[in-house]
Amino acid sequence: MIEADWLDTIGRIFDAIPDLATPAQVQGSLREILEDPSLRVYWWDWERDCYVGIDGETQAPQAKSGEIVTPIEYETRRIGLLI
Repeated sequence: MIEADWLDTIGRIFDAIPDLATPAQVQGSLREILEDPSLRVYWWDWERDCYVGIDGETQAPQAKSGEIVTPIEYETRRIGLLI
C-alpha cells in the first residue's frame, strides 16, 4: 500500500505543477502536496556553478538539525535539491 501512496503523490505533483511554473509556484505546490510548509527548493545554476533559491539569488543550502536533504539529479546532471 505504501508504494500506491507514493505513486499517488508523484501523480499529484505532475498534475499540480504546470510546465512553465515559476520557482515560487513549484515550491508552494510541493509544500502543499508533501504537507511540509518548511520545504525549501533550490535549483542548480550551471552558468554560475552554484545553487539558487526561488528568488534566483545564489544560495548555499544548509539543512538544520532534523531536516533531510534530497538531491534531484540524473546520473550525469545535477538539477537541484529539496530541504
